[in-house]
Amino acid sequence: MPKRSQPSQPSYDFDVFLSYRRRGPALDWVQNHFFPKLRGWLEQYWPDPETRPRVAKDDEMEAGSKWPVALREMHAGSKVMVAVLSQEYFRSAWCLAEWEAMRLREKKLGMKTKGLIYPVLFCGDPSDLPRDAANRQCVDFSAMNTPDEIFRKHASYVEFDRAMQKVARDVVGMVRRAPPRTKWPVLKPPSPPKKTALLPRL
Repeated sequence: MPKRSQPSQPSYDFDVFLSYRRRGPALDWVQNHFFPKLRGWLEQYWPDPETRPRVAKDDEMEAGSKWPVALREMHAGSKVMVAVLSQEYFRSAWCLAEWEAMRLREKKLGMKTKGLIYPVLFCGDPSDLPRDAANRQCVDFSAMNTPDEIFRKHASYVEFDRAMQKVARDVVGMVRRAPPRTKWPVLKPPSPPKKTALLPRL
């Protein structure tokens, strides 16, 4: 009797999921500085000469994608998550959902150290963040968080670039240690606000 073939192991679609607040200075900083350097240095430190690092970023979805569904699939299909933190990050229902889904993945795997979330502090005091975030070792960019493009001409941009190289090396190490893909906790998008019935004008 022929043996049944084993189902193939599901593969990841992305290596890194980038989680950040999609408004205000954090958005500008990620777009102008953090993301270009992250992607560029990941490519330099990437160990596989046959591939390039795949970074999931919400504004690079395929045209016509349904945003909540596509974001959920990008998150589930990523090995690790880089989170750009601030107090404002944790006021966003979407950012909270991304954080919680990855935290539950770590919990499912029994991870206590060297987990799947790489936290980067954009601004503020780490002790003011929620306990789970405050207890993690963040890379502090609060002294290098100028969002404007002119930041590239400042002397501190050299320090920023060196810090980004460290981020890239650390993230490559996390990707290498990432477990095989399985059925992970699902990213639950926030419910839309209920519409309030308008009272008739008297």
